Amino acid sequence: MDQTPESQLSAILSKEPTGLTAADAAFLRARRDYLTEDQLITYASVLDATPAPAPEPEPEPEEDTAPKKKAK
Repeated sequence: MDQTPESQLSAILSKEPTGLTAADAAFLRARRDYLTEDQLITYASVLDATPAPAPEPEPEPEEDTAPKKKAK
């Protein structure tokens, strides 16, 4: 059974900031408006962290557009 957002928030807030997973931190950042002043202070290091940027996709190889020489 899935947790409700409220129970998930409570579970995350029961952890130390250093024990949060990346998913926990993202969940907490998305719901920062629901935190008390004390919680904002406690989890400031997590809330102020910006998520790591997604890796850039590899550029596709360029096609050779030069005209090909005909073999004799």
